[in-house]
Amino acid sequence: MCVIASRRVSKRAVDRNRLKRRMRALYRLNQSIIPEGYDLVMIARNSMMNSKFAELDRRFKKACAQLSVS
Repeated sequence: MCVIASRRVSKRAVDRNRLKRRMRALYRLNQSIIPEGYDLVMIARNSMMNSKFAELDRRFKKACAQLSVS
């Protein structure tokens, strides 16, 4: 699993690191629903800065469900 948060997301390293921590937490909490044999690359976006964790969790679960369908 790889987490990427470029300077386009935020110029402040504090904000980028916070977002990366949240994304790693999403992975830890939802490891069991990720299909076997996948390597994840999670790329932070500007819209994620103001999103609540519950919203990010919902989106992550939806993306993982789409992986298992493919």
